[in-house]
Amino acid sequence: MFHIMATGVVATLCITGSTKSAHAFDTSNSTTEVAYRIPRSDDVEQTSHTRSGSHGVSHVQSKQERGKASWYGGSFNRKPTASGEPFDQNANTIAHKTLPFGTMVSIENPKTGVVVYARVNDRGPFVRGRIVDLSYGLAKKLGIDGVSTVVVTVL
Repeated sequence: MFHIMATGVVATLCITGSTKSAHAFDTSNSTTEVAYRIPRSDDVEQTSHTRSGSHGVSHVQSKQERGKASWYGGSFNRKPTASGEPFDQNANTIAHKTLPFGTMVSIENPKTGVVVYARVNDRGPFVRGRIVDLSYGLAKKLGIDGVSTVVVTVL
């Protein structure tokens, strides 16, 4: 009986969308928008714009986060990421604390103006004060050696 009640609670949470997780998907119109949250701080800028497509005009929120980034590779290469896929230190992938896996972002090195595109496939960073962990190859493309300030924009 407990199993049936627990299943009912989970189903109710899924149907109503009630969640305490760091991110949530809006499935009401999944072809045009995804809802997500980035931790609040003074470095997060929110902008709104409209996008028109074959299904009409939709309201989209863009999120931009500025902060410290580090990179990882070496001993993590080929080991499973939090998303389950093997880590490729030369791929354009990042670890982020809350963005859903598969989220596409642009990352800018404000010192050089270099912008690259990446996909979230892992969780992290686990060091206080950092907003993102870059794959080794991505850090090289951005000209980052060690810890540096970046601007991450959700596409």
